[in-house]
Amino acid sequence: MIFFLLCFYLTQSVYAGTPMGSPDVLVEQIALGSGLPATVAGKYLAIDPYGQALYYVSSITSSSVTVTKTGNPASTPITSGAAIPSINGPTGSTFAGLTISSDGNTLYTGWKKNSTTLSLQSSALSTGAILPTFHEITTSDSLIALLAVDNTAHSDIITSILYVVTENAIWAYGTNNTNTPLWTIPQYSFLPKITASVVGGDNLYLACKSDGTYEGYNAGYIACLPNLPSYTGSNPPGYNPLNPSVLSNPLKPIAGGATSAGFKDGNGTVPRFRKIQGLAYFGKYLYVADTGNNAIRRVDVTNSSHPVITIAGGLQQPSGPVSAITSGTANQAVFDTPMNCVIDSGGQTLYFMAGGAGTNSYHTSPTDLTLQRVWMAAYDPNVQGSGNDAKLRGAVMYKNPTDVTSSFTFHDHGGPIATPAAYDSNGWTSLHILASIYQECYTDYLINSSSWKWNNWKLMWAAIRDHITGLPQQKLGYFLHPNQWGDTAHGDCTDISSA
Repeated sequence: MIFFLLCFYLTQSVYAGTPMGSPDVLVEQIALGSGLPATVAGKYLAIDPYGQALYYVSSITSSSVTVTKTGNPASTPITSGAAIPSINGPTGSTFAGLTISSDGNTLYTGWKKNSTTLSLQSSALSTGAILPTFHEITTSDSLIALLAVDNTAHSDIITSILYVVTENAIWAYGTNNTNTPLWTIPQYSFLPKITASVVGGDNLYLACKSDGTYEGYNAGYIACLPNLPSYTGSNPPGYNPLNPSVLSNPLKPIAGGATSAGFKDGNGTVPRFRKIQGLAYFGKYLYVADTGNNAIRRVDVTNSSHPVITIAGGLQQPSGPVSAITSGTANQAVFDTPMNCVIDSGGQTLYFMAGGAGTNSYHTSPTDLTLQRVWMAAYDPNVQGSGNDAKLRGAVMYKNPTDVTSSFTFHDHGGPIATPAAYDSNGWTSLHILASIYQECYTDYLINSSSWKWNNWKLMWAAIRDHITGLPQQKLGYFLHPNQWGDTAHGDCTDISSA
């Protein structure tokens, strides 16, 4: 594996400091029906709270928008679903953003009514019926994001909160009182220029632009507004009772911060970004659509050093636009200008829009707008799990097909016979490990056709495949697709066992 990574690094035409991607993700281009219509607005994408459907803007007309709901986004090919009833904004307004409520029943939309007014609207997803409207917000800002989350701290009073994030301001509304915000951070206060945002746990994460030259203006860093439940109308973010007329800055920078754009992994202020246009959150990770670097980055927000790594893309540098889109593992995948990104409820599948001429301002893309899916194996070899899959996990990790076979024959420390689990939210399963080491084992085969690692991988797969059916088997196939053994994503992976 080390030999492969060294050779791969030396053969790439990227400048010093460019990150390497993680080998345990797979990026796939998804077709919606016969392809995405030309009218789709690529920077708008939402996912329901249960990860069972994606919502994208299929067309925008004057003061009206059509939102399409897909079928199960984990299926291949993804089904195009059906358009929900058209949403009409105020007369003469321009559509500006959308999100799904935390219970999955309401669609919130934002509309730029004129140069100084932002209008918010809610409608029932099932019928399209307009629900009580929000009061209009006076701002010259562009809308960056609408974020609907459960209010776990005060659920007896306010069931959910809608955060309205613009370029330089934030409003928080209780969805049971849409006339008055719970608190605000006013425009032109301490906030930097915001380009993307997401709620994670009790925190609001913001992608911000750095000051400086035009190149610096496209640089980015990530900051955190912590402890959201603590804020109220009388105690908004930045409030100082000793000087109540002046708000202090409660934002905590966690990753990046340079005034010049770049592409570099690392901790703290070391990482470099280039025009972030999307954030997603799950567990301890913040996922970053690094638009100008054609990459998906990941930040560990629980680690005090906040390390940043590149998990997908990034080899195509911004000196010129991407000319072709390529599915593949980690940094071998090529996609163009990723925009808004969302993640499923299990934290294992990330979706983002990419490409599309005229859909972003970084450069004119020659590639068609595509919906991309990233499968992520969440297995962490440093975490010791428990359960009847434990012996099997260890056997797979150490590439020992004899122990893999015996795991299905003998009891493991008096417990039940091993049963390969599905792709669970923790990712401590034998299937995760088997998928994660595929790239390593197959690369050994390319170097040496009699590689013991590759032969052992095939023997392990042959032993395990008869004990898994349906979705777990299909999901493992996604990690191995595309490969020379055939289209595993559409079949039952039988072709691999006979490879």
